[in-house]
Amino acid sequence: MKISIDTTNRNSLEYQFQKGTTALAERNYEKAIVFLEQANKIAPQNCDVLFSLSEVYLKLGKENQQIDCLKQIVELDSSYTKAYDALISYYEEKNDTNSVLELMKTTQNTQVLSLFKDYVVEMPSINQQQ
Repeated sequence: MKISIDTTNRNSLEYQFQKGTTALAERNYEKAIVFLEQANKIAPQNCDVLFSLSEVYLKLGKENQQIDCLKQIVELDSSYTKAYDALISYYEEKNDTNSVLELMKTTQNTQVLSLFKDYVVEMPSINQQQ
């Protein structure tokens, strides 16, 4: 009976994700990564799992893995605001304006595009007063 429950839990996205996010909230990053990586194996295109995994990687100082997760999210869902916001913050920290501008090209979502307002220059207008 216990073996069956353990197998069910190991293969349950909901169980793995819930345990991972709970561990993340408790700042138990080593435990969180185990559950969230298992959840990612079960559902590798789940943006919520990927985002939580990116947060754990950030806390553990695994910058490359964090950015990889965020880029995967952007590829999967061009309206996932939290991923865009995190990537913009990362690129700003690195003073990498070109990457911010390239990232902006990956979406047409107005809510996401509003995150780029500091990088958009409006066309100048001519005021002809006499």
